[in-house]
Amino acid sequence: MSKRGAIITAFLFAVMFSVFIFPAKIAKAATKGSVTATVLNVRSGPGTEYEKMTTVIMGQAYPVISSQNGWYRLQIGSVTGWVSGDYLTLVEEKPAPTVTAPSQPTPMGKVKVTADILNVRETASTSSEKIGSVKMNETYQYYEKSGEWFKIKYGSSYGWVSGTYVIVIPDEETKPETAQPAETEQPQQQEQPTQPVQTEQPEQSENEPEEEIDDSIIKTGDTVIAKIDQLTVRSTKSLSASIIGRAEKGSTYSVLESQDKWIKIQFKKSTTGWVRSVYVEKTTANPSAPADEDGAPTQNDETISAGEDVTVNTALLTVRADKEVDAKIIGNATKGSTYEVLESAPGWIKIQFGSRKGWIKSEYVASKNGGTNTSGQTGTTNLNQIDSIKIYSTAKKSSIAIPVTMKVDINSNISTFKPDIVHSMDQNGRIVVTVNNSRYAGSSNIIDASSNLVSSILALNEGQSSVKITVNPNTTLKYNIADVQTKVTKDSQYMYLKTYVVINVEDANSQSTNSMPGVELNSQGKARGDYIIALDAGHGGSTPGAVNGQYKEKDLVLDIILRANNILKAQGFDIYLTRDADKYVSLADRAEGPNILKADIFVSVHLNSFTSKTTNGTETLYNSQAVKPGATLAQYIQNQLISELGRTNRGIVSRPDLAVLNSTNMPAALAEILFISNPEELELIKDDNTKQKAAQAIANAINQYFGFSY
Repeated sequence: MSKRGAIITAFLFAVMFSVFIFPAKIAKAATKGSVTATVLNVRSGPGTEYEKMTTVIMGQAYPVISSQNGWYRLQIGSVTGWVSGDYLTLVEEKPAPTVTAPSQPTPMGKVKVTADILNVRETASTSSEKIGSVKMNETYQYYEKSGEWFKIKYGSSYGWVSGTYVIVIPDEETKPETAQPAETEQPQQQEQPTQPVQTEQPEQSENEPEEEIDDSIIKTGDTVIAKIDQLTVRSTKSLSASIIGRAEKGSTYSVLESQDKWIKIQFKKSTTGWVRSVYVEKTTANPSAPADEDGAPTQNDETISAGEDVTVNTALLTVRADKEVDAKIIGNATKGSTYEVLESAPGWIKIQFGSRKGWIKSEYVASKNGGTNTSGQTGTTNLNQIDSIKIYSTAKKSSIAIPVTMKVDINSNISTFKPDIVHSMDQNGRIVVTVNNSRYAGSSNIIDASSNLVSSILALNEGQSSVKITVNPNTTLKYNIADVQTKVTKDSQYMYLKTYVVINVEDANSQSTNSMPGVELNSQGKARGDYIIALDAGHGGSTPGAVNGQYKEKDLVLDIILRANNILKAQGFDIYLTRDADKYVSLADRAEGPNILKADIFVSVHLNSFTSKTTNGTETLYNSQAVKPGATLAQYIQNQLISELGRTNRGIVSRPDLAVLNSTNMPAALAEILFISNPEELELIKDDNTKQKAAQAIANAINQYFGFSY
């Protein structure tokens, strides 16, 4: 055979071999595939058994080369790969018309996306064709506003996004390091909550977690909770089955059947569906009431008057400071929550949201008419509100704070009002607390505990007037319930009484250190482990404190606090840190954690600063007007710092105006170690040896205060 003949034969064999391995048909009707999954795997062959090459995201479109058994081969840049057709929309490629380039419009401002995935459309309407999508926290210039829609620059063209899911921001807020309010981290309701587009977010494609779920864990009759947003519900137990709806994160459902890593649930009143078991988990909560087949009704705001009660009928409803889609977000109302109407305007309703007032879109609520007292408590109006749940932890103790806000008549005796709670521990060691006459309006139903004692906390509204809170343990726990009244605010008609219901948990198998051999006891018969020490590093995150050149107060004092923490923990004290990294902590939160934990003392560390570079020395502050003054603690700290550092003794000074000294319920002191504005003292505090001496001085003072040797 000639050399030329051998080459031709080899080429024909290669073509036949590729057709035998991947017998593909060329797509004719469509030339591009648009991705409809949030993130979709691209594989080397037409099936999940082939190696993953890369991923593509929702809204991206690529030329289709061929298809096989429901899989499509796409041209992605310089490479080709296969994706599942379940998560691809085939579209005909239209030739771009020749047009004269328009003059560049002038941007009016910038918007930031607040939903996970937000559609970009050709015109300002949900019925307009979708041309792509944008993601949470992305920022775009906008060039026009039409009603509640914004026209943004999208790639090389322009598109419209719904103003419900963006906020208008000043230019400086677009910097990556700028911290955003916590409520913007939670996706808001989609553009059409009563008729969700079923193919817009099929997040559980063939990209599902590798974790295997034992079907025997979930049985018929159990209740499961959706672990992710927009969980796909299908007609049968197959990824190729038709989609009949989406389950919201935190929604609970009765289990009708469980097999082959699929769970059959009662999805609506007369509809059942299948979900993947990897995206749900068993719960002790009662199932959510199944929705009607046609979804929640749309309420005309003209039929709602001040004084009536309205109930939220969408999963998560944004509460804003004013009746504008770009107004500041003050929180989120959850489905089933009931509120009193204070005022109505076209498309908007003003409600009493806990102790604050805010505006919500009227299309997402239903009127109950009448505004009756549903709390079950004489003198209260409407249901009590739980806006958030927080957990504060040391190595030995976690305290879960549930702030319950009660709205009571202005002339009520507030001492008679306490949250109505029922609590128990179930057979699996979970702590279950039910708060009656209340609704949960937090931004998340699942709270990550980040504690060695507690793994997570689940908060769900039950029925129309109860909140069920489940504490999932990391170990065998013992617990007690306490309530702490912290704040009363008033307006012309009502008082708003915020009471913290606190779940205190400890390891049930822990032993007291008092009886251990060799453990030092003080004159009160206590060991170091019996005391909780709250340590506070001043400033942090976006608040640097005093600055001298490249050196910031927040960094230097955090180093000192972490050193003091290491010393005190090694000695046996139980430590709570208000921050252990460079992050922002509000003044209120710096006091709230120690108060909830019932810490024994509070010590804050700062650096001083003054306009004169010659000013120097060490001083310690306290509050002489506090119920438990910290003068003795402050004097011990001052003495030890002077002994260790040898700088000018500026004494102890009462500063009742400082938040961390007037908001804490225990003896508190604030140490101003040295002056960062003084060149000599800046050089000292930069040195690790000086910072270690300062940390040791604080540890010595704490031991002295509690009567231990040091």
